[in-house]
Amino acid sequence: MSLTGFGTMGTAQQAGVKQDVLLRFSGLLANRTRNATGLTSMLCEFTGLPVKVKQFRRRWVSIPSHEQSQLGQHGGLLLGQNTTAGSSIEDFAGGFRIVIGPVGYTDYLALSPGSHRLSEIFALTRLFTGSALEFDVQVILRKEDIPFCQLGQTDTPARLGWNSWARVAPADKDSADAIVTEREGSALGRLGAKA
Repeated sequence: MSLTGFGTMGTAQQAGVKQDVLLRFSGLLANRTRNATGLTSMLCEFTGLPVKVKQFRRRWVSIPSHEQSQLGQHGGLLLGQNTTAGSSIEDFAGGFRIVIGPVGYTDYLALSPGSHRLSEIFALTRLFTGSALEFDVQVILRKEDIPFCQLGQTDTPARLGWNSWARVAPADKDSADAIVTEREGSALGRLGAKA
């Protein structure tokens, strides 16, 4: 365990990943070179599902007000060099997306926001990538498994935007609408969302 940086039980628990999982992926975690290929193979093995990592995901980064361009600023403003218009900038280098699927409905529900399984994926990914990169998880449901919406369904209550679709005919494409950020996933977990 020391080779992976988790020599004590406390550091392993703090990471939010079980010790047997850390041991299983110790070769990848001990490697100083972390890349999308290593993350993909680790998550494929961990979940048993098809996983892809889409690098360079578009995101908007807020510019603190004291760093925003202002008329009359000391040193002058040079368009394209030290000037921005607005309070945020488009960034492609600081984020990526983990795409899981297409999966069946049972796996889809097991990966719903706030679920233990999704929390493990977030924790393992954060452990692998460190804190510098922002990422989200997109879960794709196979078109054959997209259920019809039914009122009064008690076994799996409808969660708007996650497991409910207004459809009257068979779906013609997989559902790729479910995207969860790390922040959303952990917030729902704290609220006691069940999966």
